[in-house]
Amino acid sequence: MRIIITLAALVTIMHARERIKLTTYAKKYIGRRTAAGDLYVGGLTAATNRMKYYLHEVRIWKNGKCVDVRIDDKFSRAKFALPFIKLDLSAKAMKRLGLKGWAWADRIEVVK
Repeated sequence: MRIIITLAALVTIMHARERIKLTTYAKKYIGRRTAAGDLYVGGLTAATNRMKYYLHEVRIWKNGKCVDVRIDDKFSRAKFALPFIKLDLSAKAMKRLGLKGWAWADRIEVVK
């Protein structure tokens, strides 16, 4: 038996069960290649620890503000799985959300 889950359903499931931690992408990565092969220049991009969001555009909500980012990078495999979704946002994306350091996102939606 095969079960098919749409992206919308996946977001609903994720929103109900998992938290999303937002952090800032380190400046040392500017000028390096992302996992997708793009040159990281500090645009509206992010890296994730969950492959189901890799190469998708997502809308992140925090405190009534939102920003659309393209997830074009991923973390290397950790020795253990984090109990939450982690998104490293570019400094530009964090600034649009009015955040410094890290925060928990209110909501995330897959745009495409």
